[in-house]
Amino acid sequence: SRWDLLDAMRMARALRPDGFHWPVDEEGRPVNKLAMLAAANQLKHTRAHDALSDVIALIGIAKHLRKSQPKFFDYLLKLRSKHEVAKLVDLDQPAPFVYTSGRYPKEFHHTTVAYPIAPGGKSGAMLVYDLRHDPATYAGMSAEDLAAIRFPSAEDRAKPGFKPFPAKELAPGNCPAVAPLATLNADAEARIGLTQATAQKHLQTLLASGLIAKLRTASKPREFAPLTDVDARLYDGFVGGPDKTQMAAVRTASAAGLALLTPRFADPRLPELFLRYKARNYPDALTDTERSGWEAYRAKRLTADLPKFAKDLEQAALDHPEATALLADLKLWVESIAPTE
Repeated sequence: SRWDLLDAMRMARALRPDGFHWPVDEEGRPVNKLAMLAAANQLKHTRAHDALSDVIALIGIAKHLRKSQPKFFDYLLKLRSKHEVAKLVDLDQPAPFVYTSGRYPKEFHHTTVAYPIAPGGKSGAMLVYDLRHDPATYAGMSAEDLAAIRFPSAEDRAKPGFKPFPAKELAPGNCPAVAPLATLNADAEARIGLTQATAQKHLQTLLASGLIAKLRTASKPREFAPLTDVDARLYDGFVGGPDKTQMAAVRTASAAGLALLTPRFADPRLPELFLRYKARNYPDALTDTERSGWEAYRAKRLTADLPKFAKDLEQAALDHPEATALLADLKLWVESIAPTE
């Protein structure tokens, strides 16, 4: 089993801080770094970022949390099970809940009240809306408009004043720090800058606006064109056991041995990967037929990539005039390897 103690400690600081000394930075903002937590609570941590010392300090912090807040500790520990998380975060029977995550702002102790609204992009994950934000802001948007801010491009994110859509994915199997809404007492409300009343008001707006249905449409995973290049298809799936024996033989073979090796792979990706392995590392091991296939692949790939590379090179020359000579050499090298008619 495993447990992510960072969000657990963040939640303890937000909801049940008694029994701990909580460090702050020079500007008075909350800090939850391991070394600072250990020092503030007189816990052993002799060498920061040393693996063994970090483990000892982390165990000390866990023990201190269990001692100071035993019921809260036991509750958080159970969240290692996604089935326990599902009792609180359920798309079929949605209800608001307290959620602590590093994705939420530090000034609110990384904690908010969230509400499940749609399936996530990964298996079992859920999209949850941050009820700190008034949904009325987005109620008039179409599903297409919502998708644009739900999945912004890098250019959009870089624009001045860009605000991300107030929803994130929650994976029940990743030990999320979640808690019932009732754990948010008056003191905790003050710490995280959000009251149950405000969260409930925003929830009613969310439910009445029709926004959830549009968000479910907007949050459907984007479809991408299937990958065709075998190098890019390495993550399509694992290689089967029988092929691994032959793969090991390929890796241990000498250049002369590779020229004679004729493995029979079951995985359709491996014959082409075997050719590219030889071509990139042992080109003298290629047969005439293999060499022709490799050169055809190189020409196709370079022809497709060169136009964009040329534009990037031109932009680099404008951005870095001090590197003109280096970029000119790079351009000459690219021209030397470019396929000819």
